[in-house]
Amino acid sequence: ALWGSPSDVILKTSGWWRPDLLVIGCHEFAHTDQSKMGSVSLEVVHQASCSVRVSRAGVSRTGPVLLIIGNDGSKEGQSLTQAVARRSWPENTEAQVLSFVEPPGDHREQGRERLNQAVEDSIQHLQRAGLTVRGSVVDGNPRQELVREAERRNADTIFVGGSRESGRFLLGGISPAVVTKARCTVEVVR
Repeated sequence: ALWGSPSDVILKTSGWWRPDLLVIGCHEFAHTDQSKMGSVSLEVVHQASCSVRVSRAGVSRTGPVLLIIGNDGSKEGQSLTQAVARRSWPENTEAQVLSFVEPPGDHREQGRERLNQAVEDSIQHLQRAGLTVRGSVVDGNPRQELVREAERRNADTIFVGGSRESGRFLLGGISPAVVTKARCTVEVVR
């Protein structure tokens, strides 16, 4: 037992121990009141230098484990796919890789081609790791669509990147929005 603010104690211990992954529980569902979403969980997601898994008790279901993976086509997106592929998953685990084209722009089709290639590369990498995988590039806002797809498919976990550098899955954007809104477990991979 340690004394102090839970997020401070977790982050200080993490800095000393340097884990690959922090797992933290969060029982609140943001869809009821975002202001009550676990402040400890969100603080750890924002400040940790390693990957953070925010675990929530899921709705009980039968069938294979289902993962939703957000890949923005960046270097961090590749690292995210590699992190998922390195894990040991139960037989018949399913993964869905999603990438998003946001508001229309002059380079929209070029961006779509790059994202299609990133999704295809992720699919191949995850299939080699033994997962059943499908993927697509979707028009829409990843902050909303990742959560929506996870709810629609009753996913076990959403994986998103959590880079502090350039890229679309920044801590100020997609990662905390997904952590805040998702009803399932969310892992922010760094």
